[in-house]
Amino acid sequence: MGQTDPNGFRGPLLLISGMFCFALMDSLTVFLLKEISFVQLLTIRYWLFLAFALIYSHYSVGIITAFRTSRLKFQITRSLIALAEVGVFLLGLKFLALNEAHALLAIFPLVTILLGVFFLREKIGRIAITGVLTGFLGALIILKPGEGVFSVAATLPLIAALLFAIYQVMTRFVVTVDSYPTTLLYTAVIGAFVS
Repeated sequence: MGQTDPNGFRGPLLLISGMFCFALMDSLTVFLLKEISFVQLLTIRYWLFLAFALIYSHYSVGIITAFRTSRLKFQITRSLIALAEVGVFLLGLKFLALNEAHALLAIFPLVTILLGVFFLREKIGRIAITGVLTGFLGALIILKPGEGVFSVAATLPLIAALLFAIYQVMTRFVVTVDSYPTTLLYTAVIGAFVS
């Protein structure tokens, strides 16, 4: 496991920065989906991701070392789930507004916590439960249930949320076995190859 930040700021700042990058990327995605198909966009995203992963792996541990894993089937399965999640979410962005899609995707922490309890035997406290339920309530407020948001297209971000939660739980397990460059490289290679 990584070192803890004595001031407690590094983790939250990294999380906020990452979420900002995802929001920016998804905003650009909505614009690009008007010009190209979601399959083309998915492929472009994964080939750019592959370029980053190869460079990162090369400079951190070496590409050959990064490809070594004792959990090959697990890495492939996890990578396929990541690809499916991104693909399903991109498809959802074709039919829903960005705020609606993200509000529906926002249930993934709740699902992740539940899966963590059942599959990783993690203990959760009242603060975590309260935070997740508050976030879910916020998503419902954004969605304004009863105004026609819950359509067939709305199931796409919900499926993506379930896949993302499964991916998170699998990631939690796999990082105890393989290094970060290995996990990153398999996600990028499998996604680029399949897309």
